[in-house]
Amino acid sequence: MRMQVRPAKREGTFRTIFQRPLNPSDLKPGAAGLLIVSVDADGIYADGSKYRYLLEFTLDELRSVVNGAAADIIYATAQRDGGQPMQGSSGRTGSPQ
Repeated sequence: MRMQVRPAKREGTFRTIFQRPLNPSDLKPGAAGLLIVSVDADGIYADGSKYRYLLEFTLDELRSVVNGAAADIIYATAQRDGGQPMQGSSGRTGSPQ
């Protein structure tokens, strides 16, 4: 997984603050079926600082992530194969990146 940040209110360059595969210790079950992703990543401004970032996903949010990724894969495959969707798919349902 890679996390990048940049200023929100003005143009600026991206800074990568985290880049490695997620491992099982990064994922924890939360209350009411939540999945919590917890990673320690670099700070935004000061070199050498570390911050713990927590992302909480509901089951519906996880489905949206997986469905969006699957839609983009189907779309990319269809474009590679001459614009025809894969058999059994209805084409692209995700948004461009």
